[in-house]
Amino acid sequence: AKLFKRLQEENIFLRIDNEHSSRGYVLLDEYLQQLFVSKRVAEFKDSLKQTGAVEDANLVLPKEVMSDCSELRNAMYRIVLPLPKKRMIRISKDHYFVFHSQVIHKDFWMKCRARIMIIFEKFHRASIDQKRLQETYGLTRREGEIVSMVALGLRNAQIAARLFISEVTVKKHIQNIFDKM
Repeated sequence: AKLFKRLQEENIFLRIDNEHSSRGYVLLDEYLQQLFVSKRVAEFKDSLKQTGAVEDANLVLPKEVMSDCSELRNAMYRIVLPLPKKRMIRISKDHYFVFHSQVIHKDFWMKCRARIMIIFEKFHRASIDQKRLQETYGLTRREGEIVSMVALGLRNAQIAARLFISEVTVKKHIQNIFDKM
């Protein structure tokens, strides 16, 4: 609690509603040691343990996310901040966690103050009734397929690869879908 208060005072840590947030927050130092773990993390930790994503009882984060954080740490002292990392971990057929990891600094030029923030949230896969969408909004079969893939969280390039079309075509389909809706 004292560390959390100090971090807030120094404006290092994002101001969050620790009591009512639907997200879990973990703050790591440059040695990947936990500085802060939000209350919501305990609930998430139990779900992750049941799936085997977290093996060590002392760890809060899955090994894949810790690997992402290690990569961020190794890149954090370059001139340009490393890009944030995003990872999805499936916990059941229709449920998964999305982890966002990024480097944060109080002062970019003060390298000793580097921190890594991990924000994660539990999601449920949306079920899409393609036929109903097509009938309601006048979507083509292909547009219905694209809506389903977007709902799964796929990126345009991934959708293009799955459908054997160009990414530009995917963007055009998405534009048509928005126009119809």
